[in-house]
Amino acid sequence: MSVVNADPRPTSPPEGSITIVTSDSTVIAPALCAIYIGGTGDVKVRMLDGSTPTFKAVPVGTTLQGQFDKVFATGTSATLLVGLYRLP
Repeated sequence: MSVVNADPRPTSPPEGSITIVTSDSTVIAPALCAIYIGGTGDVKVRMLDGSTPTFKAVPVGTTLQGQFDKVFATGTSATLLVGLYRLP
């Protein structure tokens, strides 16, 4: 399956960061390659294939790896989220 906006360099280190403001409608571009969790809780994301997993009870200090273009407000209770991305 070919996914639109997939990172062509999935093993390269991140080159930028953003403070994540969770939203059920905002699409993040460029897509994130990782999310740092500063405050424990659940994190609901949208993957580039359109799936929407919820990572439950993510501990403080965890970095979720993947390609994410949305971090939902509904279903996310973790706080102090930092998104990491690669420049296009």
